[in-house]
Order: sequence, then C-alpha cells, then structure tokens
Amino acid sequence: MRSLDFVEESPYDVFWALVVVVGERLRHEFLVDRWNICHVVACCKDLRLVRGILDVVLDVFEFSFQVTHGARRAVRGIRTFFIITPFHCHTRINERKKIVGGHVRGSINSQPSKYDQTGEKTVRVFSPQGRGTLPMSKPIAPEGSHALPQSVAIPLTRAAIFLVATAKPGAGNRGTIRSFCADLAALVRSVGFRELEGSLSCVLGFGSEAWDRLFGHPRPAELHKFHEIRAGERHAVSTPGDMLFHIRAQRMDLCFELATRIMARLGSAISPVDEVHGFRFFDSRDLIGFVDGTENPKAQEAMDVTLIADEDPAFTAGSYVIVQKYLHNLADWNRLPTEKQEHIVGRTKLTDVELDDSVKPTYAHNALTKIVEDGKEIKILRDNMPFGHAGQGEFGTYFIGYSRSPRTIEQMLQNMFVGRPAGNYDRLLDFSRAVTGNLFFVPSATFLEKIQPD
Repeated sequence: MRSLDFVEESPYDVFWALVVVVGERLRHEFLVDRWNICHVVACCKDLRLVRGILDVVLDVFEFSFQVTHGARRAVRGIRTFFIITPFHCHTRINERKKIVGGHVRGSINSQPSKYDQTGEKTVRVFSPQGRGTLPMSKPIAPEGSHALPQSVAIPLTRAAIFLVATAKPGAGNRGTIRSFCADLAALVRSVGFRELEGSLSCVLGFGSEAWDRLFGHPRPAELHKFHEIRAGERHAVSTPGDMLFHIRAQRMDLCFELATRIMARLGSAISPVDEVHGFRFFDSRDLIGFVDGTENPKAQEAMDVTLIADEDPAFTAGSYVIVQKYLHNLADWNRLPTEKQEHIVGRTKLTDVELDDSVKPTYAHNALTKIVEDGKEIKILRDNMPFGHAGQGEFGTYFIGYSRSPRTIEQMLQNMFVGRPAGNYDRLLDFSRAVTGNLFFVPSATFLEKIQPD
C-alpha cells in the first residue's frame, strides 16, 4: 500500500492522493478489501470527508472489470455503510473552484473536476481503461446548508424494527439520552460493519414533549403532539411516545442486534411502549394483497419532499415522521370480491395499475391520500411494512411517512378518517383500525453529532 505521509493538509490533496492510489491498485489488479480501504482513509480525521472520498472512489471499484466478485461485494457494502449520513461537498467544491481557476484539482497528478454537458457535477477518476467521469449522485444536504440528514431517503430494505419509547424524567436520564444521540452513528457503524451488504441504518426522532425536556429552544417550527381524529366509528388514536427508532436492514438479525445495543446503551433512561418487527412481503405487498408504496418519490425528489430547507433554517436537513400501527380484519377483507377490493384501494390487485378516474370511486384510498396544492401534488415518502403474529390471528401494516411538513400527512389522515367531503371516507378503514399514532421530528445527523451531555 502506497504511503500517504506526503499528503498536504488540504482535504482535496487527500482526496486526489487517494484517487491516485486507487488507480495504481486497479492497474496492478491487487485485491481490494475493506480493511485496506479503511487504512487508506485513516489519514483523514474528518468522517464527512471520508464519506466524500468513498462516494467517488468506490465508484471506480464498482465499475471496474478487474475487481473480483468478493471485492465488489465488499465495496457495495462500504458504499451503503457510508451513505448513512451523506457527504455535503458541493459548496466546498465551488469554493475550491474559485481558488484554482474554474476546476478542482489536487497536488498529485490530479485531473480537473468540471461540469459535464448535462450540468451534473462529475469528478475525473482513474479506471483500468483510463481516466473518465463519474457522477456525484449521492444525496446532499439542502442548498445553502451544511447540515447532513439522517438516513431518511434511502432505498427500501427487506426488514425493519419500529421501536417507540418514552423518556424517563430526571437529569441523569436526560444526560444519558443526550450522550447517546452523539454516539448513535458510531453504534450503527459498529453493527453494520459486520455485514456490509446488510444496508443497516437507524433514524432517530423525538416527540414534542420530549424535545422540550431534552433540548429546549429553539424547537422545530411544526413539531406538536399527534392530532387525534374521531369520525363515527373511525378513530385515529394518539398514543404515548417520546422517541422513535426506525431501524432498517436487508436482514432482521442486523435490525435486532442494533435494537439490542440501543436498549443496552440507553438502559433505564427510557421505557419501550411499542416494538414492531416488519418484513417485506413478496413483491412489496401488504397483507391485504396489494403492492404498497408504488408512487414513492425516488432519488433527489425523495430528498426534496422529506428534508427541511429554508422554511425552518435552524433545522435544515431535518424531517417530520408520522407513524401508525394498523390491524386488519383479513377474514372480512378476503370475503370481498377482487373488483370491490380494487375500487377501495384504487389500483388493480394483480398488476398494480392505477384505476382510471372514470371508474375509480372518490372514496378510493389513493384518491383521498393525494394532496394537491396550487395544481401540484405534494408527496411524502412511505416505508410501510407488514407485520403480524399468525398464531394470534394478528395481521397488520405499520405506516410510516416522512415529510418536510407534517401538514401533508395530517391532511391525508383527515381525508381518510373524516372524508373529502365529510362522510366520503376511506373504505379501507372498514377493515383496518389504527391502534397507535405518533408524530416525531427527525433532526439532522449533524444536530445529533453536536449534542453534548449535560
């Protein structure tokens, strides 16, 4: 391994030196493994810079034909591992461009980084076939913000644990929780590194009352307790909950191990009130047989609809999340003809095609949950999961929706439970009932890292 002792202080010198090393390793067809990669980046003390380095350098390994399957597997895992809190680098690149006259360069045989013809930021890198450009396509923080988001807008996983807890009163418990916040990212890395393809992540959110006790002012502009809704026999309940842990991975053992570590770390400072283990059901269907989350936003759109920007400058890169646990009466639901089920959901059951407006009832689920403002649909990011206990006859869906404002999801729930207009409610609620309901604020990863113990 080539030494990096000669690298200068500039983070961009470190960046381009590593690119050079990567190019040399590929040309000599050396094996790549996670330990050597970690050794290379060990010279950098700034974890955010490490993420930025890996963001580009790992693309070299990913698309190289000279890298073995085992090395490629490790590389994919490392990429997932380090995008838990993405690297915000575009502002620094622009600053560097001003210094060096229009492009970014390092001190060791580096090539310029320019904008390609599409306007997308690219970086010149080494590959076995020569130098080329790779897009810097990882999520970044909102424009003008240096805050890094938590792992909200990430690809769907096969397993999840939804853990809701209350925070116990007392200065000692408050200190334990605040100390834990700064350590959460390291805890996720520790568990996730044991299976790099597991895509382990954890989002931490706080309820309104807990925020006041733990952090005080300033507070997120739209954070409040979950609004209970009653309409006839339909009831969107509001239940206790100070903290939400949304743990996701491709395997349940990773989720379980992290949940166990979290509980051990927080100890008696919190009291769990609800824990649900969710699973991906075949081709992303819920237990009523329909595909769930078809219209979810992707990539940059997902970031745009979930992350706070200029509307609340103190909490940029934060998000709001609403969770509800629904239990289904599958016996009654399965007695319905498929055509009737499709009219209730608003999509075909087998092919997952949205019904035409000419045949779709106004009470269809996807009609009532479509929110339009000024002619534009306002989307949210869902990561619902089926759950259940077959022996107990319990079958359900854990709803979890992220948005940059809770008003969007609250309007959806109002339409579902009360109706649009009143009385034209979501007929799914004739077969499903909500048994929990919470609203949490998800601060940025940067906010969590800066929290100091009392």
